[in-house]
Amino acid sequence: MSEKRLPDAAVKGGNKTFFSLDELITVTVGKEQTKHMIHESILRQCPFFDKCLSSGMREEHEKSINLPDDDPTAIEVIIEWLYAKTIDRLQCGNHYIVAYVAADKYCMRELQNSIIDKLCSTPYGDVTPSFVSSVWNGTAEGSKLRELTLDFLHYCIVTRPELYKPSDGRYYKELQELMHDGDVAYVLMWRLADQRELDLEHPLLKKGCVYHVHEDGSACENGLETA
Repeated sequence: MSEKRLPDAAVKGGNKTFFSLDELITVTVGKEQTKHMIHESILRQCPFFDKCLSSGMREEHEKSINLPDDDPTAIEVIIEWLYAKTIDRLQCGNHYIVAYVAADKYCMRELQNSIIDKLCSTPYGDVTPSFVSSVWNGTAEGSKLRELTLDFLHYCIVTRPELYKPSDGRYYKELQELMHDGDVAYVLMWRLADQRELDLEHPLLKKGCVYHVHEDGSACENGLETA
């Protein structure tokens, strides 16, 4: 069991307010029971944690929140975001998936959109079918992350089909495994069959907030048109 205190990002930049009068809440995460000491006012920025610390719930009296089923990396991303509005901890594909799922779970729409924006701003090459499979299996129906990665794979297959063909295709075996998943195979098949999609735009270059999540009727945080 390990214990972590105020993230470096909160000290070096972002939210520079000192919380000397703020109570510290113990947030215990995952099977390893990693403990984070987080200022209460910071946690209350998240609707879920705000509810946990209100209305006479056990967490309010004990000043502790237990998240046994959450991914430690995802919670570290959430904590960094709450303190500094940065997501520098996203270092690999799996980080994006677990962080996006956790942000969705805790209704943190702005964080979900920032994760999408960072993914779209990274240098892009080819998306692997195995990554799409991981996203598909780790997210819920209607997920914008699903939509983005599937659009990306569709684009790659149409524009660079040699990478996915049986003869020396770098991703042929991965695509073959992905197509064993009936749900994703069905969606991808119809996208590839749709002749209207032959003139494709790279999904990471689309303007606006096509892959953002919005509450009904709300404007995008970036001031872009909602999809």
